[in-house]
Amino acid sequence: MRRFLLAGTIVLLVVVLSACGGSPREDVAATASAIEGKSSAPASTPQSKTEKLGEWAEKDEIAMVARAVEDPAKVSTEVYEPKPGTRLVAVQLDLGCLAGAHQFGPQLTKLVDTKGKTYDRVPRAMAEHEDMEVTTLHAGERLKGWLAYEVPEGAQPAYLVYGFTGYVSVDTLQVGLSE
Repeated sequence: MRRFLLAGTIVLLVVVLSACGGSPREDVAATASAIEGKSSAPASTPQSKTEKLGEWAEKDEIAMVARAVEDPAKVSTEVYEPKPGTRLVAVQLDLGCLAGAHQFGPQLTKLVDTKGKTYDRVPRAMAEHEDMEVTTLHAGERLKGWLAYEVPEGAQPAYLVYGFTGYVSVDTLQVGLSE
């Protein structure tokens, strides 16, 4: 009886994976390609960390890319005044949901400089760009927007880190800010 149940479970698993079009990893890679607007063929092995602007990072059903950096960014002086010896850096970001649903929280996105120091987002500080807001994304949806960070003069932005809780793990995505 146990062999029958085991064989039945294996057959059911094979049928489900076949109906879904292969392994879950292939499905995620294909969805990331579709979010970028490329072919639906599976991409090369997805990276959870990238070094350059325009390179997608993905992990646990989320994909992220930094598109542009404004350094320094124009400050909205009506709402925000930078501390002496600091400047505002703005980063244009795309975030995509590869499967399921994900609630994006901009407060979970940190800027890290070349010395490893981490900076929190400064809400409503940019004069020329609207801030990204807390948003729920569903499979295939993408959010585009800007985030601002106050950094000391002389600090060099290196990358953004986005921490999130997925179904499988608590982990981070990292996208580079170099050209």
